[in-house]
Amino acid sequence: MEASDPNPEQWFLPTRFTVVAKITGVDHHAHTFSRNEAKIYDEIPVHLSQDWSGYQSIRPIQLPQPACAVVPKTYGYYAPDVTYNKLSNGFPLKGKDHPLCPILLLENCGKPVSPHRLSDNDKRTIYSMLERLHNANIVQQSVAPRNILVQPGPLHVLPENRSMEKPSFRIIDFGRGRKRKDDNDKSFKEWCLGEANKMMMESLELSFDTMWCLP
Repeated sequence: MEASDPNPEQWFLPTRFTVVAKITGVDHHAHTFSRNEAKIYDEIPVHLSQDWSGYQSIRPIQLPQPACAVVPKTYGYYAPDVTYNKLSNGFPLKGKDHPLCPILLLENCGKPVSPHRLSDNDKRTIYSMLERLHNANIVQQSVAPRNILVQPGPLHVLPENRSMEKPSFRIIDFGRGRKRKDDNDKSFKEWCLGEANKMMMESLELSFDTMWCLP
């Protein structure tokens, strides 16, 4: 199609995608984590939820890593803002629990990874994603295989042309996440170091040799 086509809306093919509704339980602690997760997602730079072409250097990995998305796209956080409701018979709710649960809508990014099924390149890519979060002043604070999702890729091709030979990864669950306060936030660097070591040693079973050596 020519760039001068009078109907620019026809330049793009329609697409479909699925979302996940993360529903919080009635426990007030769960509501606290849910609000914090929504806040952290809002503070993560937009480019970390977008796929880019090319590669970038992420220390301490020797090989350039793909500039892929790091976290899911978010589509809104919906929380009750009422003080009175039918379940409390018109009176303010007593206690700390609330029967109306907030919902966080996220891009569906697949299923949790199985570390023993990951290639060395996959492990380096996932580790680089965590480092990119740290470079954006964000710590996830709940690193585990269950919070690393994988789906067939690449996502820029039609679904029927995707495969696990080119997987797409995302880091999720920021209920315990935090953002760096300022340059004097000394604890942030300690959190980053501890989280990186946990990701490498426990979640990915990634050795220093794999990190540094060429494939």
